[in-house]
Amino acid sequence: MADKVSQNIDNYIIMFRDIYEPVQNLENSFHQILAKLVESLTPCAQLITKNKIEDIKIRIPVIFAWFIALVNKSIIKEISFNEIVWSKYPYICPYCLSGENTNNSVCICNGMTKVKLRENLEKIKNFSIENAKLKPKTLKDWQTLFGNVYPKKFSESEIKAIVLHIYEEIGETSEAYRLKYYNKAYLFNELSDIFTWIIALANAFEDECGYDLQASVRSKYQDKCHICKLKPCKCTKLIKEPRLTSEDWNSHDDIENWSTYQELALKFHKKKI
Repeated sequence: MADKVSQNIDNYIIMFRDIYEPVQNLENSFHQILAKLVESLTPCAQLITKNKIEDIKIRIPVIFAWFIALVNKSIIKEISFNEIVWSKYPYICPYCLSGENTNNSVCICNGMTKVKLRENLEKIKNFSIENAKLKPKTLKDWQTLFGNVYPKKFSESEIKAIVLHIYEEIGETSEAYRLKYYNKAYLFNELSDIFTWIIALANAFEDECGYDLQASVRSKYQDKCHICKLKPCKCTKLIKEPRLTSEDWNSHDDIENWSTYQELALKFHKKKI
């Protein structure tokens, strides 16, 4: 495997597969993992509501980890996700084809109607060949690439827009998975877009505080589960404390046996690894 710090996307896919697939994610379906990705993103919306925008950067490695888990559920092992992303984003915006006639790779889509992606497919393919030497080799390289093509500034409105875009792409990915037997490229396209917007979120904080997604992911996971510190993960804390209190639940006639649920949850919380 590549250097533990400087790895490409495919290396991270293998790393997280080795940590979580053998036990925790093995029997989870694509849509169960998709739900976990949404859950990982939800605190960002809560932090925006509470005007704690700067705390969002703490969540980015977790969002990235669940995204990688989704990729693991979406593509066969023999396919390189690094190549999938490059085939759509070969150091240009695939819509406005930034850099086609100049040396400037910055996207100019803002304020203009995007062309349909299929109209540019041949040109994008040619760019992927011509720009082969620029193909990112590490996660840091991808952050640099998207920082050049889609520059982001740290601001409340920018962060809000990026988080909303990630939610949007998650919804489109769900649809793409449902239709994958008819058009597998659609699924690859939407997964690439989720990745792009996660990097955009990292780049907004890079502008503000020099945020490095690659370093943050390695710092949190270090080739093992960040909770139980094992590989593969053997966490047994499967039931979280519900948001509703017992009084809330008891106020509903169709909810019974609250005490039984509490006891069950407590047993899971007390189990040893």
